Amino acid sequence: AKSSGQKVQDDDFGIVDISSGIRMLRYYQWRGVESGKDEQEKEAKLQKPPTLPSCAKQQHSLWGCRSVALACGVDLVNLRTCFLQYDKDQVLAVGDNNYDGSNNVPNIDKPIPCREQQRLLGECVNRNAAELEQRLKERRKKKKEQHA
Repeated sequence: AKSSGQKVQDDDFGIVDISSGIRMLRYYQWRGVESGKDEQEKEAKLQKPPTLPSCAKQQHSLWGCRSVALACGVDLVNLRTCFLQYDKDQVLAVGDNNYDGSNNVPNIDKPIPCREQQRLLGECVNRNAAELEQRLKERRKKKKEQHA
């Protein structure tokens, strides 16, 4: 539990309870990194009323973990490189993502940062997951035939 004097960071919406989630937040540099703002700006930010958390961090971290598990590291590095071109708040303010490739038309009101990189990472994850599933089915089938 956090002491009353310890500041609750916006990273603390459940994802930090999972070690792989922490790794993804660190990988995207969304945890434990202070921007170069002066003290007055930091204080003003703390004075803002709290907003409801989106699941953007969790979604990006989930896809990051999937990409590592399914050998899509190149696409993950490309996504991270793109994310680093934006302010953390710009990326996380958009509650939508494009990992499934359904957001191919840019939204002028709320554009998805790194939309194309998200789509490519999602394609790699889905393709490799399908290939893995196929290999598992084939292995089970062979095993079943051997025991018959």
